[in-house]
Amino acid sequence: MSRRVAIVTGALSRQGIGFATCKKLAETEATVILTDLITDDGAANELQARADEILALGGSAVAIHMDVTNKKQIFACVDQVINAYQRIDIVFNNAGTPAGVGSFLELTDEQWDLSYAVNLKGMADLSQAVLPHMIDQGGGVIINNASTSGLGATARMATYVATKFAVVGL
Repeated sequence: MSRRVAIVTGALSRQGIGFATCKKLAETEATVILTDLITDDGAANELQARADEILALGGSAVAIHMDVTNKKQIFACVDQVINAYQRIDIVFNNAGTPAGVGSFLELTDEQWDLSYAVNLKGMADLSQAVLPHMIDQGGGVIINNASTSGLGATARMATYVATKFAVVGL
């Protein structure tokens, strides 16, 4: 069997869950696709540095810019992975934003919309993009990272908690 292929969102932060997951997947000999929102050359270089760290340890890794709030970028990433590896075995939906942390009475529509778009809709869109490929290949795994905030309310975190509860439902 060929090497498993895994897409991980929110993989930029060196201390984050996404990158830690990438390293663990690489240890299992999976080809890891590190994705994250890239807003400038510095972030692009950092994402590539994370992939290079995995390569230096003997793993297989590729960095791809993907904004989970942009369906075109999601489908382009999935197409790029399928074209290169002919499969996607694992998706770890990890991208998230704490947008909207603060006083409930001061939350803006923009904060609610961004929380929804990143924390929930991006997961659903990526899942919809990869599922046909997983079905065609006979299986795969999608993991949606919700955090403990999806299990109970936390003061001053209404948008984050609400979207993480929705992830648990998804």
